[in-house]
Amino acid sequence: MSTCKTANVRAYASVANLDPRFDVLAMAITPFYDEAEIVPCKSKETEIYVEEISGPCSNNIPADERNTAVVATKEFLSRIGKKAIIKFKLRKGIPIKGLVVAGLQLLPLL
Repeated sequence: MSTCKTANVRAYASVANLDPRFDVLAMAITPFYDEAEIVPCKSKETEIYVEEISGPCSNNIPADERNTAVVATKEFLSRIGKKAIIKFKLRKGIPIKGLVVAGLQLLPLL
């Protein structure tokens, strides 16, 4: 019996601060999203790694311990006192900076 399960998630880009009074109005930008396949396995040791990074905005995304998915997962496991082997496959569809300019470069892909 395997102790590993796969979870797939999608996170859309968003624009906030559409209301001049408070940060109460935002909207998702559906053409731009990141996806992750996460495979956690029970273990007596902790090992977290990125197996693959793909997508139109994957340039310059680290696949080592500097990746924010790895950093956040290590911190989470540390805080809850659990150990696991966790594998990530990431598809990067949201530019890491300059969404307006970078988004215009992605228009031909839509």
